[in-house]
Amino acid sequence: PLRVAACRPMRASLRILSALCVANGLASPLLRGASARAKGEPGVDKPHGLLAAATFSWLDPMLHLGATRPLQLPDLPPLEAPGLPTRAAADSFEEQWARLSASSTPTALNVSEVAVALWRCHGGRFAWAGGLKLCCDLCQIASPLLLKRTIALLESGAGLRRGAGAVAGLLGLTALQAFALRHYFASVFKTGLAMRAALVGATYRKLLLLSPAARLRASSGEITNLMGSDAQRIADLTPYLHALWFAPLQVTAALAILGRELGWAVLPGLAVIGAMLRLNKSIAAATYRVQKQLQLARDERARLTRELLGGIKAIKLNAWEAPFGGRIERARDAELGLMRRLVKLRSLLSALFTCTPTLVAVVMLAASTYAYRTPLTLKTAMTVLATVNLLRSPLVFLPLVLQSLQEASLSFGRMASFLRLPESTPLPGNDLAEVGVAFHAATLQWPSDAASGSGDGSGGDASGG
Repeated sequence: PLRVAACRPMRASLRILSALCVANGLASPLLRGASARAKGEPGVDKPHGLLAAATFSWLDPMLHLGATRPLQLPDLPPLEAPGLPTRAAADSFEEQWARLSASSTPTALNVSEVAVALWRCHGGRFAWAGGLKLCCDLCQIASPLLLKRTIALLESGAGLRRGAGAVAGLLGLTALQAFALRHYFASVFKTGLAMRAALVGATYRKLLLLSPAARLRASSGEITNLMGSDAQRIADLTPYLHALWFAPLQVTAALAILGRELGWAVLPGLAVIGAMLRLNKSIAAATYRVQKQLQLARDERARLTRELLGGIKAIKLNAWEAPFGGRIERARDAELGLMRRLVKLRSLLSALFTCTPTLVAVVMLAASTYAYRTPLTLKTAMTVLATVNLLRSPLVFLPLVLQSLQEASLSFGRMASFLRLPESTPLPGNDLAEVGVAFHAATLQWPSDAASGSGDGSGGDASGG
């Protein structure tokens, strides 16, 4: 009886919570939509209500389902936002690329044209994400100042109302910062997903329209890399590309606050930051070189695999499995060796910039206390530690973004080179009642200068009667 009585308030609370969820549109929209689609009915898979959209709670049913079994395609919400579905993203990108190609000569097109086309397609959503990140950064910059104010009120013996107001303001800033940051990442990851879909779709469509000479130049391994690693690299760059402007903003604001608190004691910390940045530049340059070598190794391994599969009958008949297998193993070992070097360099870079803010804070406080004989108070120490945390994000993300930008420039170049390849002219379809084209004593010729590298325009020919 006691157990039943204790469960009654819990059941009542669950009923109230369920009613609130239904009012905000949280009553398993994904699962309801999945079951409706399974029955052939239209499902409701998008968030209902401001609370569901703001807190992402409309994803809870899908997350609970994923914890019990692997998710299937009907369990996932559709991409209903403008420009997010694959067909719409590819169509929009092809339209912008065609406009750029029509307004520029083939020699005037450069690597940035792909980025310009992507910006025209998805720049609005990307700029909106930048506004959210600016709001998040302003809250983050204001937090050390409000923390200093709170400690000052505590030391001065202020009343409960003033202290509670300062603490509530700090809590509100932190909540607003978390809210803006989560929606920022949701927006930029959606943008990266749409960019990847656009590039993959445009590459596949371009492949279907290539001329015979262009098909000889574009290998299947290169196209696989374009639709795989290159498109993914560009999509991975998008979520952190805003670091090009928010990192200098955060560093400038942090140095201004530190200079106000510590004065000239900031200079030793700046020296540490400069040394770390110089070391990071060397590591980033080494990472870029390894990345280029890794890309070439991937292409070589894909070429050897394609050659093996293309001549598998001859290889089996002549018992050449061991020599060809050895060639692929050596290519794979070289690729794995470069991947190990790349992972080690990235791990060193991450470890270096994770410990840099703490080292900078220790150096600044030590210089202020021992060199300039400034008394170290609780208010100063807490403000400096909170402000130095502002340097953690830019010092970590900015070098990684610059390194990823260098890597993505290679992908942009490869993508632009592929999209510039000549296309076959499609023939209009119509019904012919008789012979449409007849040849008599004709000499046929096809261009092969693109494949052979000769510029005289000569190619193979065939004579017919």
